[in-house]
Amino acid sequence: MTERSREERTELTCGQPKREGQCLNCQAAFQCAPVLLGIKPSNLLIIDSGSLPEACRLLQDTSVRITVLFGSWKRNSQGGKIVLFVYRPELVDPILRDQRVGEFLESLGYQEKRLDLMLGRLKERYAGCMEKRLPFPHELGVLLGYPLEDVKGFMKYKGENFLCSGYWKVYSNENEAKRTFRLYDAVRRDLSCLAGQGMAVSEAVKCLRAGRLKELAAG
Repeated sequence: MTERSREERTELTCGQPKREGQCLNCQAAFQCAPVLLGIKPSNLLIIDSGSLPEACRLLQDTSVRITVLFGSWKRNSQGGKIVLFVYRPELVDPILRDQRVGEFLESLGYQEKRLDLMLGRLKERYAGCMEKRLPFPHELGVLLGYPLEDVKGFMKYKGENFLCSGYWKVYSNENEAKRTFRLYDAVRRDLSCLAGQGMAVSEAVKCLRAGRLKELAAG
């Protein structure tokens, strides 16, 4: 169960050619805006294998943590991709402490209670999917902030029979999901606009958190 598929990157970088560093700055702003602004527990950020140091530098002042979920650089060092798991432990930990989530994860073979240990297990399952065509680890959706019932619904109905679709496919509480989608859209648009104008993503986050985010959350 992955992040929203419609990646409108070209619309949100002001339509101008960008240097490599600027491109990554805009990409991080677009793909990770909700987690950077503290309203979503985690996001995936897919980058070129050679861009890892730059990505870490760009995000180092944003109070998020980064771990490599999967990397293909060993097979193709010139054109490999890295899947980064960008997250806020203070938002992920409460999800893992939820009893229903814990029971769900245990049913999938997770015995780990600590986030770092669980991420290790998740990396193994994600790599198995990418390299050995094993089933996709849909439990990732829970860590990305998707409601548990929606993750279960996706697994039960194999991605069909959903009520609506946005950042995830919704099987319960449609109105609340649509409200969340609108909030995510708004912060992605605003953060990407600032990054597209040349502002470093960490500075853009500070700018939005100073005022605009409060307006969006209240709206």
